Amino acid sequence: MTKSSVRSKIVLIAVSFSLPIGVLLYLTVANINGRISFATKELAGTAYLRPLADVLEAVQEHELAVMTGSDCGAITNRVNAALHALKVQNAKYGSLLEFTVEGLAKRDRAHLTIPLLEAQWEGIGAGKCAAEPVKYAKLNGDLRAMIGHAGDTSNLILDPDLDSYYLMDAVVVALPQTQSRHWKMLRESSQGIDGWRKRAGMDAAMLKECDLDRVDAGVTTAIKEDAGFYGTSPSLQLVLTPALAAYKASAESFIAMTEKASDGEAGAQFQAAGVSAMRASFAIWRSAAAELDVLLKARVEYDTSYRFWALALAGLALSAACGLSWYFMLSIVVPLDGLMRSLGPGATLLSECVGRIAESNKRQASGDVEAEIICEELNAHADDMRKAVYQLPLHVNGAEAEVKGIGSAAEIHHA
Repeated sequence: MTKSSVRSKIVLIAVSFSLPIGVLLYLTVANINGRISFATKELAGTAYLRPLADVLEAVQEHELAVMTGSDCGAITNRVNAALHALKVQNAKYGSLLEFTVEGLAKRDRAHLTIPLLEAQWEGIGAGKCAAEPVKYAKLNGDLRAMIGHAGDTSNLILDPDLDSYYLMDAVVVALPQTQSRHWKMLRESSQGIDGWRKRAGMDAAMLKECDLDRVDAGVTTAIKEDAGFYGTSPSLQLVLTPALAAYKASAESFIAMTEKASDGEAGAQFQAAGVSAMRASFAIWRSAAAELDVLLKARVEYDTSYRFWALALAGLALSAACGLSWYFMLSIVVPLDGLMRSLGPGATLLSECVGRIAESNKRQASGDVEAEIICEELNAHADDMRKAVYQLPLHVNGAEAEVKGIGSAAEIHHA
């Protein structure tokens, strides 16, 4: 280090101060990349949930057709199309969301694979419009479990922002729950299962407190909190407000019919209200899922922009630091170079003069001891100056100047 030039030392100082900036930049970018990956995985989850919801709705519609004796052909095609779309999404995101044999097995969900789901549907579809209710119940239960699995493994359940979190809760938990409750109540009432009227009052309370109130509060909160996260979404309120109003109207009507059913007044109106509420729940599910995608994409865009500016500003800061270091280096080295150039000839000239004086004194007054002492002292001072001139380039230019300095010193000493 002692043989390093002033230039090298200044550069090393600049680099040493740049290291903390580099570490902080790395940590910042790594954190931003983590947020982007988190939200991107959530988007994969919503993409996987869409065909799952389509299959669930089509299967429930298929059973309704069976219960009412309607034609099942068109609905069967809907289920098949939804299953095909699910297989496409599973090929894209199945491994990421751990819809694999290993990922499902370690969560005790080995029965939730796509092939097993297709096998269940084939068992229902083979019976045309006369499948057993227990088969529908098993398929509906597995579909809802798959929705929960997708929510768990896609990070949706861990969403960090209030607006998207409450939409996630409606999409992953609340609406699938109310859809399952609607379907169960319609099936039990249609089949005349014993005790369903006695449970109707409790079902009405559950529909209101656990389903309607939860969805209403969640969607309303998402709309109110939206402005606090990455700006206001232009479509959130426009899309969800009418969808929520339609869902509330249908749900409240079904709750009222359910309360009447507990008094023995249920009839065709109960079934119609239940079907309307169930379809309205799927309609708002699609709207909420679409708006959740909008919020997640806004987060990804924000974080991507933030990462760009973090890198750009850090690059500018490092460039400015390098520029200042270069400027300071020149402001130190250039004057020193000039000083070296001015001292070198002076030291040589002084040495020559002292040598001439000493030689002259020897010829003229060989016995004059005092003059000889003065000449020796002057010669010693000249030697000191030569050494200083020799050391100065070493400090300025480092080891590369050592060889040149040795040669110059030898020449000066010889002179």
